[in-house]
Amino acid sequence: RIDAMRCKEEEAYKCRDYLHRRSLRKQAGRKSATNRENEMSTFTTGCRRKMCEWSFHVIDFYRADRSIVANAFDILDRFLDGCDCDRTVFKLASITSLYIASKFHSQRHLSLKALAELSSGDFNENHFK
Repeated sequence: RIDAMRCKEEEAYKCRDYLHRRSLRKQAGRKSATNRENEMSTFTTGCRRKMCEWSFHVIDFYRADRSIVANAFDILDRFLDGCDCDRTVFKLASITSLYIASKFHSQRHLSLKALAELSSGDFNENHFK
């Protein structure tokens, strides 16, 4: 059983470096107007860092365990490894991952209403469902 679980972990659940793959794809592509527009809408390591910092601020405000953020970004990274998305979807996925991690790893999970309010009006509760 353990060998089967390890095999699954190494193949099916493995999270590759999706940010590096994106940068290689960007370098290989030509710089056209369309590519420049796409670059503005795609997320970067800076976006990921900002969302991570934002997540820590939220968790600290609610006095929850900071390991929730690590779990949230594990969920997020696995999702992003299999998806090519823009900044809006990235932000939604980041906040949703934080919500899911708080439900799994805390008795006092974050509310959808609070997260919608904290999204600066970008999303409402229905976006997270």
